[in-house]
Amino acid sequence: MKLFGTSKVVNNELNIGGVGVQELREKFSTPLYVMDQTLLEENMAIFRDNFKSDKFKTEVIYASKAFLAVAMAQLVNRNGLSMDVVSGGELFTAIKAGFPMEKLYFHGNNKTYDELELAIDNNLGTIIVDNPLELHRLNKICADKNKKAKVLLRVNPGIDAHTHEYIQTSKFSSKFGESIFDEEIFNIIKEFLNSENVILEGFHCHVGSQIFDEKPFFGAIDVMFKFAKEVEEKTGFASKIINLGGGFGIYYSEEDNPIALQDFVTRMISDLEIKKENNLHDVIATHSRGLTKEEGKKLLAKSELNSIELESLLEARDLGFVNFNLVDTREWMEWVSNRIKGTDYLIPTTSFYDALAQLMDKRKTPVVVYCLSGSRSAYCQRIMKDMGFKSVANLDYGISSYQGEKERGEN
Repeated sequence: MKLFGTSKVVNNELNIGGVGVQELREKFSTPLYVMDQTLLEENMAIFRDNFKSDKFKTEVIYASKAFLAVAMAQLVNRNGLSMDVVSGGELFTAIKAGFPMEKLYFHGNNKTYDELELAIDNNLGTIIVDNPLELHRLNKICADKNKKAKVLLRVNPGIDAHTHEYIQTSKFSSKFGESIFDEEIFNIIKEFLNSENVILEGFHCHVGSQIFDEKPFFGAIDVMFKFAKEVEEKTGFASKIINLGGGFGIYYSEEDNPIALQDFVTRMISDLEIKKENNLHDVIATHSRGLTKEEGKKLLAKSELNSIELESLLEARDLGFVNFNLVDTREWMEWVSNRIKGTDYLIPTTSFYDALAQLMDKRKTPVVVYCLSGSRSAYCQRIMKDMGFKSVANLDYGISSYQGEKERGEN
């Protein structure tokens, strides 16, 4: 058993916050949930004190679905955090707790008319809108009440968080949010901008829950910044807010290895500062167009490549300096919708061994694999190496991070 916070064993009895569980049982009976306030406030402080920047405004938002009672909402407020709710019940609890409405965010992909009315009547700070139907409903409510609502549009960035499928919230087939890979997204955004009673502030995404891998979080930053830039270019809308969501994995068993929060949050801020300062497109610098054969060989020997490196290799291949096969490990519909220009083979993960037969006589030729976010292709990379492929590199963060030319269609 691994203990956290103030929990410790005293005389063969579990103590939490200096109180034995026997005393707690006698006073409150069972079943009983015991929250360690000291541990809660320590974790809040890690985010509050480290997720800050001199270059842009930051906000830490507590997800009330984790645990909510009047006292918990008040604790969150005392510690300087904002909070989100996902139902009328949670919103009602926040109101009863006296939580500042301007620091409240209303999530959920199936909000009822009554819930939206409750939010508007109480001047809730920001509503995260999941789809055009909700936009129309909210716009009507605001018009009837002669009010305006600040909103974020929830989008699906297609990040595979490599967690249980039931708690993945942004993979390609997710039901949550509008896909940023569908051209219709820009018409939806224009619909938001033309709504008289709804003020679009920016975008929200959520990559999943119980995540132990840092890559999905940093991948979401890359994808969302690029998306915001593309939106500005195509619609003229400059996003004021990028709201990044995702659940950090917690310890349940010995196999679980949670992310070191303080170090992670500090590095995330550094990454955000770089991207903001360089407006992302400057961060992804113009790649070298003079790659030598030796440089190409060194790149192909790496286990992971970034977008710039793959673009350079594709250019070098066109010039005859290097030779390699570029493999898409996604599914056929994803490949048809959008793929890297120069892709040689589609080898879907779901039929991987059968599809791989077409490459078995080319195992001496270096291979670069990619998927949407880098997770599926990393799995395929390991298999291919085990099957004798000389060199297999994986595109870090997948096609979501790729800045080079893309194409679509069946041919």
